[in-house]
Amino acid sequence: MQRPNIIFMLTDDQRYDTFGFMGYTQVYTPNIDKMASEGTKFSNAFHVAPICMPSRATMQLGKYIVQHRCGFDLPTDYTVSTEEYQESYPVLLRKSGYFTGFIGKFGFPVTDIKQHNGTRNINPLSNQNDPYYKVTKHLDHETSSMPINEFDVWKGFTAQGNYLPDKQNKFNGYENTFGDDHLTMFNAHQAEEFLEQAKETGKPFALSISFKAPHRPMIASKKWKEFYKDMTIKRMENDKPEYFEVLPEVVRIKSRNAAEYWGSEKMEKTPGMSGRGAWKDEEVFQQDFQNYYGLISGVDEAVGVIRSKLEDLEMADNTIIIYTSDNGYFCGSKQLGGKELLYEESIRAPLVIFDPRDKKEQWIDGLVSTVDICPTILDFSGLKKTQDMYGDSVRPLIDGEKKEIHDAVYGENDFNDNYVDIDNHPDPENYQSIHSKYVRTHDYKYVRYHLCHPIIEEMWNMKEDPLETNNLVGKPAYEEQLNKMRKMLDDFLKETEVEIK
Repeated sequence: MQRPNIIFMLTDDQRYDTFGFMGYTQVYTPNIDKMASEGTKFSNAFHVAPICMPSRATMQLGKYIVQHRCGFDLPTDYTVSTEEYQESYPVLLRKSGYFTGFIGKFGFPVTDIKQHNGTRNINPLSNQNDPYYKVTKHLDHETSSMPINEFDVWKGFTAQGNYLPDKQNKFNGYENTFGDDHLTMFNAHQAEEFLEQAKETGKPFALSISFKAPHRPMIASKKWKEFYKDMTIKRMENDKPEYFEVLPEVVRIKSRNAAEYWGSEKMEKTPGMSGRGAWKDEEVFQQDFQNYYGLISGVDEAVGVIRSKLEDLEMADNTIIIYTSDNGYFCGSKQLGGKELLYEESIRAPLVIFDPRDKKEQWIDGLVSTVDICPTILDFSGLKKTQDMYGDSVRPLIDGEKKEIHDAVYGENDFNDNYVDIDNHPDPENYQSIHSKYVRTHDYKYVRYHLCHPIIEEMWNMKEDPLETNNLVGKPAYEEQLNKMRKMLDDFLKETEVEIK
């Protein structure tokens, strides 16, 4: 049988429900809505790590953080080694005969040597000598911390990149040959160019395109700014003080999420945060989210361009498209900004899989995880996952062979804003940290802030309390269920432990 082409589309900081097909009327996404109407949508998809670097590593490798150890903060050691990357889906597909390409924000360093090992409490974002954060280095295979030689076509960039062309009319080092005014459409035109090259090879292709949108700074294109400029953006249902007040003190006091919403001295001193204002200010909120939704509509427009090109090249009928985001976004829910905390707005993932060979509109309720993305892509290409991969293909759910592939899904937040680690803290017995782990079933979610002294726990009845307002920990009627969830998390941690060499 002819092997299918595969396009993996990844957005950055897109909340799971910000689509028209999700019933969200304030964001305009007709192209994604059409694709979703012809494919499979997952109502219970969850992030392993709701922050960009570890999330992206998980998606490409099919491994949890404890295996790949790629993240911003302790206990990770920041990078994926070149050897480890040989078992990523892009490399495995290329070795099996696929013509491969990468476009956009790559999201994590791939190097011959693990970096920051032993000094991981130092913020890598401030390390100006780190090649990953040198924008000009991503085109030079001698100095790059990107896997540029592992793709047939490399159009990726390091760090966060910029939405607008620079003074030399370049987008993150690439000539603006298309005359675009915004990165998202530039990436779409790069994708069109890749598809033309792929057509000429006669091989099946695998394109990974990672949009920067809608990540901060929220700068939509002129077209989409104009589209949203007169719209009054509604606050989320749980953007109210009572939802903030029930959060643990460590979240309210120590997380950057609270600082982004309320504003603080800490926020003003954080690189890139100064001048943002805070979402308690309605004018700032409206400006930010007119742009946030404008960025999402820009991605939607790019999806339309890419699908149209597939039709023009007569490649659409054999091209599977997978669409998701690297993490959620609070958008003011619980009066929080950002992501990484283990509440639903942060850990829920949008996931649409469109397979033109078997068009059927359906919703899948089975639990799935972003650790499943790599095995799923391999499965579609006719390959089996490696023995080191922890995820599972979601195809049995799509094909109706199974209703569930997991009893529960798991994840963690290993980002503490580079706060000093417990081993170097002057008062470890009173250490407080937003580092946390979760296990989620259909009915319950359990969160453990495992480094806090004392440990902080939360458990929610997700059927009866989807906005997570009533913590069931300490309530006698739920003690048995709490112990079950504790054991599920403990068992998972034991099963996924690996020896770190």
